[in-house]
Amino acid sequence: MQTAPGISTTSQHSGSPQEPLSRSRGRWGRRDWRATAHVLVAEALVLALAWQAYRWGRYLVRDQQQAAFDNADRLLAFESFFGIQQLERTQNLVLGSGGLIHVVNRYYVYTHVAVTVATLVWLAVWHHHSYPRFRNAIVCATGTGLLIHGLFPLAPPRMVQDLGLTDTLMVYGPSVYSPDQAASITNQFAAMPSFHVGWAVLVALAVITVASSPWRWLAVIHPLMMSFCVMATANHYLTDALIGAAVVAMGLQASMAWEQRSVPRSPAPLWG
Repeated sequence: MQTAPGISTTSQHSGSPQEPLSRSRGRWGRRDWRATAHVLVAEALVLALAWQAYRWGRYLVRDQQQAAFDNADRLLAFESFFGIQQLERTQNLVLGSGGLIHVVNRYYVYTHVAVTVATLVWLAVWHHHSYPRFRNAIVCATGTGLLIHGLFPLAPPRMVQDLGLTDTLMVYGPSVYSPDQAASITNQFAAMPSFHVGWAVLVALAVITVASSPWRWLAVIHPLMMSFCVMATANHYLTDALIGAAVVAMGLQASMAWEQRSVPRSPAPLWG
């Protein structure tokens, strides 16, 4: 079959469709990454402000020592009644295992924020349609936690002398609390709920529901390991861990409900 002069069969069937697509894809890629960088900076600022507001909120409600120890006594009685008070047994597992206590301490200290931030960045860059759901969930859950801190101040197990537990971070390091409580911005009477566990649960839910790899189920290890660590270090009770997970689950549910409500008004938002 003859073709008209100057017309190539290849350009009719392959060159013309692919070339504009390639150019368009290149231009879009540059615009997309510039927009992503701007959004990441804005989101980082928002989350940093939320984090500072949370820390200052904990600071404002920290002067409730008597109530915190009274609540600790009530919680210990509650856990003992139901047979779920396993703090001493959990801590003995790591204190009698040589270097395991150092692994537990560092997992508790270093993975809490680092893994959460890494997950949010992963969502924002590679799964930005899912990012607002989990960003809103963590903000909602953290605000709820601050309210619980004010209504139910709670001394951690390491501060309850009758339990005889070791403050593993203070003894073996790294310590995260300032010895000068007057100058410290932290609130050591905010054991309820445990956001070490709550945020770990949110990370696992994000990876499992967003990722497609069969390896995504390994993310379950993170909240399980964190639950063990918060008890082995005597920083939280089992009830703290359970409430932390529940608060985050409710925050995620509220975020999903808001997302569904906003879809008709703003179809397929890029960044929420």
